[in-house]
Amino acid sequence: MRSPSQFQCVDSREFLYSTNDYIPTTTINAIKWQDGNILSTMVHPIASNGDLCITKDLAEIIMSFDPYGIEVYPASLVVKDGEVTERYLLAINNIQDVVDYDKSVTEISPNSGDLIVHRLFLSEDKLLKVPEDKKVIYRAKDMNSTVFFEPKIYDLIKDDDRFRLVRKLKKDITMRAPKI
Repeated sequence: MRSPSQFQCVDSREFLYSTNDYIPTTTINAIKWQDGNILSTMVHPIASNGDLCITKDLAEIIMSFDPYGIEVYPASLVVKDGEVTERYLLAINNIQDVVDYDKSVTEISPNSGDLIVHRLFLSEDKLLKVPEDKKVIYRAKDMNSTVFFEPKIYDLIKDDDRFRLVRKLKKDITMRAPKI
């Protein structure tokens, strides 16, 4: 199920995590995102604003893998009926070249010159070249909005009711990859 939220960062620390550069930082105070149009009951375990804001339960599972190139910050979500706490922001700075451009359907934007991917496929050959420690969580190169998780994470959450609202699909290179 896709989250109905449209969170925006509402504090001045977005610069800490919003680049694709790994800059080790830490904070004790929660970074706040806000969506004044939804209720707390509508917040999913994963909220996306380019980066991901996840529940404490999911963060603990992910951090147990010691993921490469991932920064984790305490976060909270300000919503219409209050504030959702015990969340963590994942800044995903692990970019891997895994796109199969021959199978994917792409075009170059006439306005910006940027690559637009309409249908994304992953390359088996490229995936095999990525070291295991760099496949825990990563973004596909040129796909800023697409995040992939290690299949072991999928296995841990697939039947867990705490994550029933998370859109869960296991990677299959023969199928079109989902874009969040």
